[in-house]
Amino acid sequence: MTKTNYINASIYSSEKQTFIDNQFMTVDDATGKIIAVGTGTPDTIAEQTTDMQGKYVMPGIMNAHTHITSIPTYWWHDGQEDRHPESREYNTMYAIHNMQDMVNHGVTYIRNVGAQYDIDVAISKMQREGKIAGPRVMTSGQAFSITGGHGSDGGHEVDGVDAVVQGVRQALKMGVDTVEHAFDIDDETIEMMRQHGTVIVPTMNVMYAIYKYGEKTVPAWAREKVIVNIKKHFASITKAAAAGIPIAMGTDAGTPYNGFEDESAYEMQLYVDKAGMTPAQAIDTSTINCARAMHVADEYGTISAGKFADFIAMTANPIEDIRVIQQDKDVFQHGIQVHQAAKTAGVDEQVPVRQVG
Repeated sequence: MTKTNYINASIYSSEKQTFIDNQFMTVDDATGKIIAVGTGTPDTIAEQTTDMQGKYVMPGIMNAHTHITSIPTYWWHDGQEDRHPESREYNTMYAIHNMQDMVNHGVTYIRNVGAQYDIDVAISKMQREGKIAGPRVMTSGQAFSITGGHGSDGGHEVDGVDAVVQGVRQALKMGVDTVEHAFDIDDETIEMMRQHGTVIVPTMNVMYAIYKYGEKTVPAWAREKVIVNIKKHFASITKAAAAGIPIAMGTDAGTPYNGFEDESAYEMQLYVDKAGMTPAQAIDTSTINCARAMHVADEYGTISAGKFADFIAMTANPIEDIRVIQQDKDVFQHGIQVHQAAKTAGVDEQVPVRQVG
């Protein structure tokens, strides 16, 4: 069994909500799992030693809501979506490219959503049983679905917002693990989430990206719904986070202007700037909270003995500025470096151009 010691690292601790200096971790190269984490000099003699040079190390980013076969907007031609045949081969090609983009930007674990059929069946069942009677609400997770349907675009006819809330509450009683988007939730629903241990996946960038970049390319009716409802959505997430409801980071990647590159890290910035979270809480949404929500916390989500060595390394501290996670960084998956930052930048160079307005 060959081993690698990673020394001189500042490793993030979700328990202490900060990075701890002068840390090491020892990784079993065969299994890709961490053997030990500690302070100072490793106890284990290893075949290889990597000096992390004081970099800030946190678990690999986890994204709980993606549509991995979608075409990101930055692949469109002259503002028009590049349609392709709905074949397994094309979907596989796009998925591979999108996953490569994600891992290069520090995302080492995803949950792929896109089961519109399952959602439709569940809603139809509730309608038949009288649990939902007809809003105009779309529940597919598309870019503008969370703000309501238009025309015959797949929305579900329901009598008002109260029925939507009723449907969410019924889902909570049925034991759902996560609620995606959590659009316009009230205090009673938040209390039910607390009682049932439900996790919210906010996908805040799905609305923010359309609001900021979607003029003239996203249908006008859809962007208007976003403009009307975006503050309401952000207020719901702010209220839920303040109430202590677990938040797991998800972006709805694949929707307009919401792709597979730095959007996961940008979603975390939105949690800080628009939902009142601390940078440490935002980091937790994309690590330990995601791992728990996806039932993989035994092997992912923290840098601890027994877990896979999925981690990212940065030259600046994201606790001081959450935006640095958007910068180029070293990425490791199961102890193997899968992406190397192009250069070691100074702190001043770490601040990205992209700003939340």
